[in-house]
Amino acid sequence: MPDFSTETIGIVLPRVATPALFRRALQSIRAQSVGDWRLVITQSPEANENMRRVAEVVLSEPDPRIAFLPDMDVETESEAINRALDSLDTELAIIHSECDSWSPDFLAVMTRIYDTKRALLPGLKGIVSGVAAVEETVSGAHITIDSVTDWHPPGSVDDLHDGVLDIRRIVVGNPFPAIAFLFDRREAREIGFYDTTLPLLAEWEFHQRFCLRNDVWVHAERLAFHHVATDRTDPLDQAAYGALLTNRWVRREGEAGLGTLRILQALSALPRTSAPPKPPRKDDKETPKPPTNPRTPAKKQKGKIGTALSKLNRARKRWI
Repeated sequence: MPDFSTETIGIVLPRVATPALFRRALQSIRAQSVGDWRLVITQSPEANENMRRVAEVVLSEPDPRIAFLPDMDVETESEAINRALDSLDTELAIIHSECDSWSPDFLAVMTRIYDTKRALLPGLKGIVSGVAAVEETVSGAHITIDSVTDWHPPGSVDDLHDGVLDIRRIVVGNPFPAIAFLFDRREAREIGFYDTTLPLLAEWEFHQRFCLRNDVWVHAERLAFHHVATDRTDPLDQAAYGALLTNRWVRREGEAGLGTLRILQALSALPRTSAPPKPPRKDDKETPKPPTNPRTPAKKQKGKIGTALSKLNRARKRWI
């Protein structure tokens, strides 16, 4: 089995719209403690004024690991992502939006854990990190962070936990953003990359197909940051359009798929069992509380008069 931590990692950066955000995304990638990566930007430097400014940022510090794709006349973001993924020759790949960012140890930690878990689970084809949600305001070249909170999958109130990803999550919603998902690129090619016929929710649909076919490990440490505008409006409500994906899946799988879907949806509605509390370690410094005896009556609290009498008695003992 190959050691994936020593293999080149392919990173795809889709359409660039805001040079300030691109600059931060590029810094996020260049700051990785693992340097054996390849970045493909899905637009040429001549595409538009924003891309010309982006090219100036890249060319100011030439890096052979970074490449631009030739521009196409008419191309959706999903088509651009697929073209970039197909241009890579790496074992692993990930989509890094210009809006998002990573901890400097993201690639190092994720590839190390992927290697370890893949040795135990040969069917493992991807790994997901924990995610922090960052709300921010972008004004020209200035980015102001307004809040940083735990990111929760849409339609869910709990977080992802360490272990194999529960496939039920894929049915009810997109359980992770692309910035947190490092996946086997060859397996992604086998399932057809992103579905370019979908006008929206292509990311969730790709995650759904990938996870329905393969196991994915969850490493809950928050190493990825999903950035959104504080004053954002989201007309593409997942709750309203999510039925597109389940409908397509049922039609593709037929009557057997409908039965499977009903089972998965019923299971997803069940409460998840919480992990039992961990026993205290032997080296814990916390002082144990003395056991209470229910037969021993509690001492009565003294009032002001009782306190004064006690002081008087103690004084008398000293006088005798």
